[in-house]
Amino acid sequence: MKTQYDGYVAVDELRVKGDLTLGENVADLGGIKLAHAAMETWQKAKGAPTAEPWRYDDSQQFFLGIAQAWCTKVRREQAAQRAATDPHAPPYWRVNGPLGNLDAFKQAFRCVDGDKMVRTGANRCTVW
Repeated sequence: MKTQYDGYVAVDELRVKGDLTLGENVADLGGIKLAHAAMETWQKAKGAPTAEPWRYDDSQQFFLGIAQAWCTKVRREQAAQRAATDPHAPPYWRVNGPLGNLDAFKQAFRCVDGDKMVRTGANRCTVW
């Protein structure tokens, strides 16, 4: 995960510090993975929905909710300061970083290997 996040741009040419953000990056990936699995377990226990289908299915809504939760705008100076000192990756990478590693995201949006949001092989990180 360190290497993955070292490759992400925080602002301008300043990159995310994968070693500084490692703990939170692992927590983001593991937390999203476990939360999605818990949602699926709960849905199986409650049975199939009876309402008309929504525009997005439950898994898609789950991942869209994560993206919306991290939607923010930060001034360049603040982003640079955070990149140098904050143990959290920038909000954009708290979404795109972990989701690109998850099979559940890939399946939810019917992505294939080679799509921008899909990490594969040695570039893919997994936890738990």
